[in-house]
Amino acid sequence: MNTKHARDGRLFYFDGLRFLLVAGVVLLHAACGYSRFVPWWFLTDGDSAGADLILAVLDVFLMPLLFFIAGYFAPLSLAGKGAAGFLKSKARRLLIPFWLLTLFYLPILPYLSHTVRGERIESFFAYWLRSLAALGDFHPHLMTSLEDAGRFQDVLSPHLLWFLSLLFLFFAGYAAVAGLGKGKARPDRAPGVKGFWTVWISGAILMSLAMAALASSMPVMTWFKWNAVLLVQPVRAPLYLGMFALGVVSASRGWLRERPFPGPSWLWLTGAVLSLAGVLAVSGGVQALAHPGAELVAAYAVFRVLANICLIVWCCNVFRRRLNRPTRLGGFLAAGSYDVYLLHMPLTVFVEILLMGAPLSPVVKLSLAFILAVSASLCLSAALVRPRPKLALALLLAFFLSLCLFAG
Repeated sequence: MNTKHARDGRLFYFDGLRFLLVAGVVLLHAACGYSRFVPWWFLTDGDSAGADLILAVLDVFLMPLLFFIAGYFAPLSLAGKGAAGFLKSKARRLLIPFWLLTLFYLPILPYLSHTVRGERIESFFAYWLRSLAALGDFHPHLMTSLEDAGRFQDVLSPHLLWFLSLLFLFFAGYAAVAGLGKGKARPDRAPGVKGFWTVWISGAILMSLAMAALASSMPVMTWFKWNAVLLVQPVRAPLYLGMFALGVVSASRGWLRERPFPGPSWLWLTGAVLSLAGVLAVSGGVQALAHPGAELVAAYAVFRVLANICLIVWCCNVFRRRLNRPTRLGGFLAAGSYDVYLLHMPLTVFVEILLMGAPLSPVVKLSLAFILAVSASLCLSAALVRPRPKLALALLLAFFLSLCLFAG
């Protein structure tokens, strides 16, 4: 490991895993335009069983695994910067892009949706001003159906950036708990796997119970919205928090720094595949029934938790063994992964719009949308966002201003 990575606690295989997960998010969003599972997407251009399968599989594990990785690096960052510096750095990295892109980049998505569907609508500037009403709404909203979600279609929304605001809350909560001394970060703790089974089994039980309780009280696809800040599925929130906490505990106990998680990789992979199959088998019933039985809800929660736990352990062990070394390509992809997440959604939708009506299969179209969105985001990151952030901000505002002047 080189000195830079030794100092900042980075592990090369986590860089590679993070990029693959972010690329998976782009692929999931590319599939949305061709899947019957996402009727609220910004456009529809045919249905594809392949897109349905991509969506169903990737939706199970992408975000929980990203929360685990974020949690894993939190203790070292908190120990090095202190609580104030830790929260300041997280606010700068998460909240500034959150508000800039929510206000000036993402509003083009619902506006494009109206345009593609041929619906008459006012100018973009008038539409944007009307969407700002969300900033004055401080009431919590539960969206349990497409009709509920439709009421918020034209109000300011973070869309995919819900991950940033929720992650900041997790970081803030972790800093508060660590400040009490009970969750104090100890990244210098001697590495080992003592207590692994107790911690992970306990975490799995708690996540499953919390998910099952919430799934029994509301539809599993319910979204919670507050202002333009929070947008999250409550049933999945315990899984996100639990995976983040497991990442924190794993780092604090020194797991993965010098040895892998216990257990053979093939067994963890088998558990992940079987659990994923279980999720796919019960998800249709859980989502279709207004009041699914307790057994079905419990199976849904347990399978979903086990799929994520088995998969993150397998990924960490396999990636640690095979990809724990620096490469030029790996460094390039890792450096741009965050910007790919931030920038890709409007780019993906724009490519899908360009491909509408083209004599291509939905799978080919979603593949093109995926490849072009990832490539464009990486290029923007490398050529503009990272080396010239002030110019990137100026161009973002110029883009927004041009929409206000000329769109509609």
